[in-house]
Amino acid sequence: MGAIVVAMVVGLVAIGLVVALVIFSALALAGLKAVNAAHESRSWFVNRRRRS
Repeated sequence: MGAIVVAMVVGLVAIGLVVALVIFSALALAGLKAVNAAHESRSWFVNRRRRS
């Protein structure tokens, strides 16, 4: 019986780690996209101002 409980706990911890990793990578990707978009819009604004 104890082995079953240990196996369940280990499984839950493993699932928790995987979920945390997926959430972290999704947040990292979203952050990179936001930074990239902000940088692109800024350079576009600077180019537009320089031309006129």
